[in-house]
Amino acid sequence: MKRGLFCPKGALTYNSQTTYVFMLKDDEDVIPMFMGDRWSYPLQASAATYVWMPLQIEGEKVSIPEYWQCWDASAVAPVDLLAKAKSVDIDSLPISILWHKHDGLISSNTQGGSLVIPFVGTRAAITGESNSHGGYARVSVLDKEGDKRYQGLVDFYSLNSERAIRLITPELPYGEYQLQIEVTGISPIWDDKNGHEFGSDNTYVNIEKIYSFAD
Repeated sequence: MKRGLFCPKGALTYNSQTTYVFMLKDDEDVIPMFMGDRWSYPLQASAATYVWMPLQIEGEKVSIPEYWQCWDASAVAPVDLLAKAKSVDIDSLPISILWHKHDGLISSNTQGGSLVIPFVGTRAAITGESNSHGGYARVSVLDKEGDKRYQGLVDFYSLNSERAIRLITPELPYGEYQLQIEVTGISPIWDDKNGHEFGSDNTYVNIEKIYSFAD
């Protein structure tokens, strides 16, 4: 039976495509959890992510009134993943001419443009803005010997603009590291069966803040 919108109008199910409702069991409670795909073409296998959110049930009404990037299943409440993280001062770092600052962001759409941010800890987090002009960033973590300990791709495209955590790197032994963020110059673009093109109109990577974790 059709029941209308279950997310705010225009939210586009928080930039995701509905896939499934999973009945999440927590102790004696069962939480209906919306599972949505955030597709990422042409690098779907490397950069696709998900939206997993609890559905609120009130009588016959089903809704997700707001977006939680992280939440506690036992309390069915949002959690601040960055509460115990330390903000890395990137304003004092030398910034390449390939990057520019605007509206609280450090941005670039120049292929090969790279930010290098030293940090001390076990892992790092990147917050930034995804929007209709975004592209892919290649993110690496190097140890103090210069050995690569992690590399992944991050998609900065979304039809609706969103400032949020874009990546938290895997946990490593506590130490000194370098976080490298490189503009790939690749746009998230795809075609439908009729040949109509959708996706980003540019390749921007928009960084807001960098955080490090001590444990």
